[in-house]
Amino acid sequence: LLDAVGDGVVSFDSGATGFTATDARVTLHLTNGGRAEGDLLVGADGAGSAIRRAIHPTEPPPRSSGIVVVRGIAHDAVRHLGALSGVYYLGPGVESIVTRAGETGVYWTLSVARELIPPGTQDPEAILRRFLPGADATFRAITSAADELRRDELADRDPLPFWGRGVVTLLGDAAHPLLPHTGQGAAQAIVDAVTLGTMLGAHADVTEALRSYERARIPGTSSLVRQGRRTAGIMRAGNPLLCFARELAVRLKPVTPMVRLFARVNRRAGTDHRTHAGA
Repeated sequence: LLDAVGDGVVSFDSGATGFTATDARVTLHLTNGGRAEGDLLVGADGAGSAIRRAIHPTEPPPRSSGIVVVRGIAHDAVRHLGALSGVYYLGPGVESIVTRAGETGVYWTLSVARELIPPGTQDPEAILRRFLPGADATFRAITSAADELRRDELADRDPLPFWGRGVVTLLGDAAHPLLPHTGQGAAQAIVDAVTLGTMLGAHADVTEALRSYERARIPGTSSLVRQGRRTAGIMRAGNPLLCFARELAVRLKPVTPMVRLFARVNRRAGTDHRTHAGA
C-alpha cells in the first residue's frame, strides 16, 4: 500500500484531534499543532475516532461487551497443531481460538467474561495463567511459546444514523466498530473503502459521493454490529444450562454446514453492499 501511494504521501508523526470544514474544503487539526487541508476527510482512526467524536460530540462512550481478551502470536509453534488448521474451545464464560498464521506461526485468543477475572487484574500473563489449568496440552504448549501478549476489553458502539457531514465521513472501526465474533472487522473496512472509491468515481460532487457511500454501507454494517453482540452474548455465557444447550448444539451440528452458514450470512451482507455501491 505504501509503495502504491509513493514516498512522502503518508505521515506518521501526529494524531488527529478534530477538523473544521467549509462546503468544499476541510482542515484536519493535529496533536502536534499542525494542520492539513484537503477536498475531503475520511476518518479511519479506529473505535476511539477523534473524527467521529467531532461529528457526534454527544455520543456515549464505547459499549462494553463484558469480555476481556488476551491475544498472542506464537512463532515456531505450528507443529503443536499437527494436521489441524485451528482449534476452537468453549467453556463457561470462556472462549478460545487457536489458528495457523503462516508457515510456522500460530495466532491465539483467550476471551473471558469479565466477572471471572479478579478485580484489578490487568496483566495478560496473570489472566492466562489463571485459566491454563483447565486447558488441554495443545493450548498450553502454544500459549507458552508466545513472545508477547496483549489484553483488551472488547467494546463496540451503537450504530449511527449518519456517519459524516459535508466533505467528511468515516470508515472502518471509526464508523462501525465490530466485535470479533462477526469475523468481519477488517473485511468490512475493505468493503467500505471499495464502496467509497466507487462512489467518488461515480459522482462529481464530493458531498453527494460521501452521502451515497454512507447510504450504501450503514444498513449492512449496523446489522453486523447487532449480530456480533448476539454471538458474543452466547459465547460468554456462564449459566450451566445455557452452556450445555450451546455446546450440545455445536456437537450435533456438523462443522462444514456451520461454516457455510456463517459464510453465507456474511456474504449476503457483502453482496448487498456491492449492489448498493453499483446502483
